[in-house]
Amino acid sequence: MRSFVFILSVFFCGLLHAAPLKVAVTHPFFAEWVEQVGGDEVEAVVVSEDDTSGLTEAAVVYESGLGQEPWLDGALEELGDNAPRRIVLSDGIPTMTVTEEFWASMPLPHPNPEKMPECCRKDASDTNAAWEKLVKTVPKLEVPEQYGYDPEAVDAHLWFDPLNAQSVVLVINETLAEAAPDSADAFDRNAYTALDELNALDGWIKSRIRDVPMGDRVLVTDGGSFRYYAKQYGLAAPLDTPEYMGVSLKETPTADGHACECASPKLYTDFVEGGPATYDALMRQNTDLIIETLTPQPAG
Repeated sequence: MRSFVFILSVFFCGLLHAAPLKVAVTHPFFAEWVEQVGGDEVEAVVVSEDDTSGLTEAAVVYESGLGQEPWLDGALEELGDNAPRRIVLSDGIPTMTVTEEFWASMPLPHPNPEKMPECCRKDASDTNAAWEKLVKTVPKLEVPEQYGYDPEAVDAHLWFDPLNAQSVVLVINETLAEAAPDSADAFDRNAYTALDELNALDGWIKSRIRDVPMGDRVLVTDGGSFRYYAKQYGLAAPLDTPEYMGVSLKETPTADGHACECASPKLYTDFVEGGPATYDALMRQNTDLIIETLTPQPAG
């Protein structure tokens, strides 16, 4: 009889333990990071303006902020006291406007070439000169409004810098631990793994960008989605306007984040059918394409 009671106790405890913490997110990237940190203890569901059902049982909802989810206010208000805790993942991450010319204030690749070994000074000086020339060739857009750009609007594409993604993972780790304190140690371990992977991704992208000559480091994309990426990896990234489209000598990549029919080559801003299925794969595929597009090809 005691064995039977013990088995039942283990069975029911197992059932209780098997129920994961339910979390809602507003972007598939967030779902990936939540599930990385939460492991089997957490279940993430993506919610949108068209489908808010995942909010009903969620303990937490993670959103981008920066005006990307205006529909979320009403959806949470309808749930009243049953609404999940709301976490804005862009809070605390430095942002820039959609028209900020961040490359103009970037430090030189080699701030003090005269202090370098004699063998390297000329190459360092030439690299600096190439970057200074590139900055001067990017024309200044005086009236961005004529192309539909609000000069004061914040660029919301924070996640294309892996270091910003690390900030998100840290917030997810902290808030999941608050929602499920018994699993906090497991969340910590998983978060460290995710942070290591993002560090490795950042290092890999930096190593790939070195293949692009300094004078060719101008990235013009459809929609200007990769400006945080460009800032992190030392690229100028003017907007896709007629004044800018002729800056790069290479074909201009297009951003395909919503399964749109775009000209090749494609840069992915989201998970779409037939595209990369993870953030790491998406960033690596985009980087390979950027390198291929910006690097001069040998004369045939």
